[in-house]
Amino acid sequence: MTTGLGRLTGNITGQRSTGDLLAIRLPLAILLFMPLLAPQVLPSSRLLSLAVTAAIYVIAANGLHIIFSYTGQLSLAHTTLWVLGAYTAALLIDHYSWPTAALIPSAGMVAALGAVAIGIPAFRTAGFSFAIITFAFAEIMRLIANNWTSLTQGSIGITVFASPTPIGPIAFDTFDHLPNFYYLTLGFAYLSLAGVLLIRQSRIGKAFVAIRENEALARSVGINVYLHKLIAFAISGFFAGVAGVFFVYHQKHIEPGPLSPFGAFFTIQFLLMILIGGRFSMLGPVIGAAVVVFGPEVVNGILGDVLTLSRTQIIFGSLLAISVLTAPRGIVGQASAGYQNFFAVLRQSRERGRSWPVSAALALASSIVPVGRGKQDS
Repeated sequence: MTTGLGRLTGNITGQRSTGDLLAIRLPLAILLFMPLLAPQVLPSSRLLSLAVTAAIYVIAANGLHIIFSYTGQLSLAHTTLWVLGAYTAALLIDHYSWPTAALIPSAGMVAALGAVAIGIPAFRTAGFSFAIITFAFAEIMRLIANNWTSLTQGSIGITVFASPTPIGPIAFDTFDHLPNFYYLTLGFAYLSLAGVLLIRQSRIGKAFVAIRENEALARSVGINVYLHKLIAFAISGFFAGVAGVFFVYHQKHIEPGPLSPFGAFFTIQFLLMILIGGRFSMLGPVIGAAVVVFGPEVVNGILGDVLTLSRTQIIFGSLLAISVLTAPRGIVGQASAGYQNFFAVLRQSRERGRSWPVSAALALASSIVPVGRGKQDS
């Protein structure tokens, strides 16, 4: 029994080599620092607005990362939890003018409770049945929002003109103080990353991974699988709810139409962020959010305005399939494995007496060859 649990969680608690640490910590340090420069290096307010969107997506995607990557449960109701937080914020701002400091935890808790309400019946099933049930709940919630006009204004939606309340002399208006609002959103994106890291290193995080690896064995060693799934789903919902607050402040409007955050397209987007970036890496949602938000901008900047919304959806769907088939570890996993493979081959080649140029060429060639899954949760 002890051996079995050790096998399930050993990939987290085991010692890492120097190459592992460099491959993880160096990219992490760079990625944490580069976003701080966005207001200075981005040439237009539109691109900075996209950077705000990317930061919001990182918060929401980190929530899905916990339930999908750690416990292995594919939830198709994540956008519902996101919009629960957004509607909570919009209603509290519109009717009661709540300050931002009260809105953020309140919206997070409402979304977490919504996740628990969905999870109680949904976690009686598993696999595709769980995914179908969460999708059904998402559709039910969309229909409720569309028809409960006295609360949500139906298809008209709710418009919010308020900006986040100031912190001392710092204002966060998204028109006049967009860089300040960006830094506020980015700060919570950093907090979401820190939360994911703390969960991953905690006992409850190891229990999540044990459930993902072998649910029956996890149950046999005393882990309450049902309760831990609910906890993971509630944490996921809290992250999504917090992201919903910033979404309302940024977009100024929310409604349950086909192109709103209630739609299945946004669920595919969040899933795509995780899979493209790397399902088993903490940095995966960060890289994935940057690709999803700025990828169409790069393509349109090079080829002209060729990516309409429908074409973007087709491309995102194709990328989702391609990423699963050709790069199951995502950008971060493949890059990390290539980085480690480069230095391993370089060292071995030098030990065999080859010159530096030849060794470097061999190492570079080996680093771009597709690699297997290797270690997870890096």
